[in-house]
Amino acid sequence: MSKYIKITNEVNEVPRLYLELLGVSTKRDDNTTIGQFGSGSKFAPILALRKDWEWVSVGSDSSGDYTMSYSWNDDNNMGLEVVQFDYKLGDGSSFSKESSYSLGAGELGWDSPFMIFREAFANAIDAHLEFGTSYSVDIVDSIGEPVDGEFSVYLTAADELVEIVDNFDKYFSFNREPLFKSDNGQVIYSKLDDDEFLRVYHRGVLVHGPELCDGYEAEYKSIFDYGLTDVNINEDRTLSSLNSNELSHVANIFTKNAYYEGRDVVGSFDDVIEYVVKNNLYHPYFNSDPEEPVWEFQYSSNYIIYDWSVGYEDTISSFADKFIALCDERFCIDGVYDRVAFINSKGYSSDDTIVSLKERGAFGLVVCEAIYEAIRSTGGRERIDVNILGEILDVPYIDINGSAKTVFDFALACVAKYDKRILGVPIKVMEESVRNMAIAGKALNVKNSSIDSLIVLNQNILIPQKIEMVVSTLIHELDHVLSGASDNTREFRDIADNRLGSLVVDHYSDMSRFIEVSQMEDSND
Repeated sequence: MSKYIKITNEVNEVPRLYLELLGVSTKRDDNTTIGQFGSGSKFAPILALRKDWEWVSVGSDSSGDYTMSYSWNDDNNMGLEVVQFDYKLGDGSSFSKESSYSLGAGELGWDSPFMIFREAFANAIDAHLEFGTSYSVDIVDSIGEPVDGEFSVYLTAADELVEIVDNFDKYFSFNREPLFKSDNGQVIYSKLDDDEFLRVYHRGVLVHGPELCDGYEAEYKSIFDYGLTDVNINEDRTLSSLNSNELSHVANIFTKNAYYEGRDVVGSFDDVIEYVVKNNLYHPYFNSDPEEPVWEFQYSSNYIIYDWSVGYEDTISSFADKFIALCDERFCIDGVYDRVAFINSKGYSSDDTIVSLKERGAFGLVVCEAIYEAIRSTGGRERIDVNILGEILDVPYIDINGSAKTVFDFALACVAKYDKRILGVPIKVMEESVRNMAIAGKALNVKNSSIDSLIVLNQNILIPQKIEMVVSTLIHELDHVLSGASDNTREFRDIADNRLGSLVVDHYSDMSRFIEVSQMEDSND
């Protein structure tokens, strides 16, 4: 005995012409509904017919009750397979009506079993969303008679369609609880169990997923699933594209709603970041394969906005601050590590870096390039691997003599006359290389209480012509050591301003002896 999937919704009338005519839709120009094109209710039944599945519509209109099914024949001069509508009416009569469609109508775009179920379900859910009417999905043994106030579609209970019913939340998001929902209706969902593929929903209906596309795009992994309202949908009700445009909409969920207090949102943005940290840092496509990151990080400039707190600096932390704090909470719980250090997955090839970071009390965590750049470009720059290690620049420290030593000693004396604390900080010189030529100096380990801080100067600035740069670099890096403040912070700017004022007042102006000694050293070399 055949079984059917019965999809029913409350409605007074459904004119049968709406089922017959291509382009006729009650939802035209209404982007709040699932169907707008007027083609789905025509192409989906024909797709079912090509699969030898039944699609039977049972309803009523101003002419009375009807049951309409689909068949095809090639009884024409050209032998074309023409679809026809087969009607049974409430008075017991029946007739067939030839359509203007061939059996191949829509086959270039309509090829997924989900499209069949989706179209049968679309009218029911649209009525529910618009008018609050009820709907139901059931497995039944037979096709029933018309019922006043109801419209039903019966589908052959093929395995592919029953699978959709059994896994409803993969295909429709209506029952899924949002992890975060913005005030403009954009939604972030945590992943379903055992489902790592990207799923994008539009008005609650799947418009991108492995069931709807083939090839590379179907294989995207993702950290979240998304409900997007402002995207372009094809006539087959799939995403027109999956690229930076859609990613920009995803980014807007975050950037436009980072400051969410007092707004009409669901969930907390902190929860979103916490989800990333606690559930996805070890995602196989998150940090171990820089050539194929998760979808969210395909376009880092769109997804990661370098300052997530623009306009709200005093009331909300940046993405980097939250991310770092949650990582510290997760990975620094046994007392072995006092902080997390972040390593760029792009170019990462050796565990030696992790070992070196551990020696400095830091837990080395490999993250994708987008996360790394977000941290590097905000207040967390002291947490990236190169700023903690120093020697990761792959240049040796060197001993200096001659004019370089004279320049160094003179600059140190200048700074010490103003602030003797510089004498208590180890200072080394790194050999100039292509990799570090733009770096005048660094302060290392300023946040690590278990390791002495270190100031490193670049060999290339230790020349008489750059004496002012040497002095200013020493002062700049000393301020990092003493304060622990990072570049581009208000705290560090205030320290620098105070230094500037004091240095102007106490400026060491006797340069004659220095110039004389420098010239003598150069002539001796």
